[in-house]
Amino acid sequence: MPTSSDKNMGGSPIIIHPRKGDTNQGMLYYRSEGPVVVLNNGDVLDDIDGATFSVSEGSRLAQMTKIDPGSRILVKPEIIVELNYSPTRTSDFQMYPPSTGGWLTHVVESGTKSVFTIQRIIGKNKSFLTIVGKTSMEMFHAGFIQPYESSIISMDPDWDVLNEIYYADVSESDVFSTLKEKSLPWSTLAKLVEGVTIPDLTIGKTMEETLVQLVPESFSPNVRKQIMAFLAWLDRAEIPKEDPIDFVMKHRSASVYDSLVRNHVQCMLDNVEPPPYIRILHMADRGQIELAQRPQLEAAEQDSWTLVLLKLHELFPDWTGRVVEDITSLQNKGKIITELPVSRDEAITSRKAWSTRFAMANEGLTIRGYISKESIGLIPAIYVGSAHRWPHKHLVWSARLGYGTEKPQYIQIMVMPKSALERVSRIIPTVRLVIWDMASVNVLLYNDRERKWNLRTSLIIKSLERKRSVKQLTNEFGGWKGKKTYPLSQKQVKVLDLISWGMTLGDLETERYARYYGIDNLTIKQELDNMHKQGIFALQYFLIPEKLRSLCIIAKGQSENICSMSRAFLKHTPSTQVRITDGGTSCVIVSRVPEDEYYNLITKLIDAANDTGISLKIAPISAYAGYRNNLYSRLLKDDGSWDDDVSGLLSQVRLPSKSTEE
Repeated sequence: MPTSSDKNMGGSPIIIHPRKGDTNQGMLYYRSEGPVVVLNNGDVLDDIDGATFSVSEGSRLAQMTKIDPGSRILVKPEIIVELNYSPTRTSDFQMYPPSTGGWLTHVVESGTKSVFTIQRIIGKNKSFLTIVGKTSMEMFHAGFIQPYESSIISMDPDWDVLNEIYYADVSESDVFSTLKEKSLPWSTLAKLVEGVTIPDLTIGKTMEETLVQLVPESFSPNVRKQIMAFLAWLDRAEIPKEDPIDFVMKHRSASVYDSLVRNHVQCMLDNVEPPPYIRILHMADRGQIELAQRPQLEAAEQDSWTLVLLKLHELFPDWTGRVVEDITSLQNKGKIITELPVSRDEAITSRKAWSTRFAMANEGLTIRGYISKESIGLIPAIYVGSAHRWPHKHLVWSARLGYGTEKPQYIQIMVMPKSALERVSRIIPTVRLVIWDMASVNVLLYNDRERKWNLRTSLIIKSLERKRSVKQLTNEFGGWKGKKTYPLSQKQVKVLDLISWGMTLGDLETERYARYYGIDNLTIKQELDNMHKQGIFALQYFLIPEKLRSLCIIAKGQSENICSMSRAFLKHTPSTQVRITDGGTSCVIVSRVPEDEYYNLITKLIDAANDTGISLKIAPISAYAGYRNNLYSRLLKDDGSWDDDVSGLLSQVRLPSKSTEE
């Protein structure tokens, strides 16, 4: 609890106006559990409901905000979160418009853990934001923000939630203990440095004293130490005796070490010679890495460790093809599972089964359901433009198109009730109703022999001259067929969030999703079975395709040609999302295609579109932010209806002219 000695530790003099009782003076402290008001007599104000405060003239808070002394701010906060904040601006946040005073450009992973508090200002359409160091209690920032700016604090990005789930219950890995052990002998060291000259190489007393000579100083200290720990592990490397999932999750806190060890185990299981690790490290140090599967221009932009990792992945065994066979089998069966198809017991009794289970966990075998939004009473919509870019509760994901343009275009994918979409469309006509949407991952397009994804460019080009209808697309891929809608409970929308986002079966089996979402695996399985039978989602098993490049295609033309083109991308690319709008005459396609086919596809597509009268706009995707992890949970109200409050989007229509970056 704050005391009088805390006056220089985040406390600010205020005039407090309780809901009941007399106006008083005191100190306001911002803490993780919420604002604390200590009156001048030493008492703590227990009842903050309805209480307001004014900032004392001459106080640091008044100087920071230049707030009118007559302004009243509610003590009880609307939002409290903990984020990392850097006093110096280190980010440009091009995904979003300029924040008031540039506060968002200071929110970075490398910053200090801080408490962000948002409070409502009485009688004004603005909010009050304070940012205080969690430990130091130093006031980093205070000021007014527009109401729509608060969403980026209150909404959890997919990447942050994924990290929370991924690293849940992961203890700090003790991978560095071997570095203190007795050094490896000359015979082992000679094998490691084969083909590489290390000047003045000597055997030290410990592993670390010896191995530090092998890893170039161009790598960051943390990466160097993890590489050394891996090199020490090589001296006693063996195929793990523990379950593959436990092994895959064992060293997640040490990502560099973890990646190297897992891939080396693949070499051991396949009985193949591992890559020349030290040689590759020194080639990267000298800028001599050449990548077979990526353009050299792109490779030149990567840091040394990323180049090493990319090169090693070209040389490590490729198990994607093995998992593709299992995915195809699961997809054909059409059954929902909440664990890897090879069990723990099977992995114990058979090396082959252990290897298969390891491959599935290592490659991230995933279950996903593509939701038919209309079946649950929601409408999908899309916006393409350069305005209205702040996240809002109905946002699924957004992306920036192109590189280095003065005024780039952005995509926003949304879902909302019909009444809300009608209101939005009247005010922002460029928000379009999506009449059909679908996503696909075509694992059979993976070429195991060449270790790359295929792209059927010729079939895509031919599709521009062919004809399809939305009804035919629905019959082939799935989608709502105009039947009744299904009301959902709070428990069901949690499960819907999970399946629409996608879950790796390894993390699902170990109940990491269950613990985060507060729902057990048996319930997840039962609810998924029920919703699948009702046609709420199309079931998909897949793995995340790697070594692909994202592009966005916006097409306009005759409906039958647009539908045919959409079908071709869904069937003949590794990964695609399609959204058809304007009654079928327009579509937005987001696709991931092989690097070496990227420009060939674009060139041929533009030529074919010119011949068939289809208007095309094509751009790479240069930034992305997703908010799918709790989409349906945040939209379902307590009475079972969907939230139609679209003020978070509509309030952005007229942006204040003085909202500028520092």
